[in-house]
Amino acid sequence: MCRSRRIILLCLLAAACAGGCASLKQLFKKPPPESDPIPPSTQYVLQQPIRVITEERPVKVGELPLVYLLEHPGEVRVVDATAGVIIIGTQAGGRTILSISADAGVTIAGRTIRAGPLDPTHRYEIYLTVRSENTVKNTLERR
Repeated sequence: MCRSRRIILLCLLAAACAGGCASLKQLFKKPPPESDPIPPSTQYVLQQPIRVITEERPVKVGELPLVYLLEHPGEVRVVDATAGVIIIGTQAGGRTILSISADAGVTIAGRTIRAGPLDPTHRYEIYLTVRSENTVKNTLERR
């Protein structure tokens, strides 16, 4: 081969190498894996309702007059403990006053539920049953 042809061939080879080195590197680069061996983080949320029922015991016991502040809404029962008779059973809102007197009877928030007279020598019991439903939320995360 003549000298001029060798120089031209070397120049073409140098130009190809200078411009094509980046493409040559990509040819020898490892291909990315088709599936990632580490899965993305996953969250599972479990929600379960829990019912809370208070214990059946009187919140107030005594002779007349009796007054009780209902802190929570719920089912109210007034029982004549001496006679063993339920006087009233009703639903009542929270933050209301329940009063029992011999003359007026049973009143809740100023409204007469059972008119008097009631026997002032008997013992009376006030029951409040509060039912509430809470939700427990558990979050499990897998990484």
